[in-house]
Amino acid sequence: MTATTPDIIEGAYRVVSITDLPAARPSPNRRRAAVRIVFWNLAALVAVVVLPLLA
Repeated sequence: MTATTPDIIEGAYRVVSITDLPAARPSPNRRRAAVRIVFWNLAALVAVVVLPLLA
């Protein structure tokens, strides 16, 4: 069931409630995790591509 699907009781087709959640704020932990992933991907790229080119 999606967030905009109304709850129908006993076939009366009366909308009882629609749950629209507020826009979720981005979690600081998720942002830190994304930065950490980008950092390690960049470190791996440097180790695999750039360092052999410089050597």
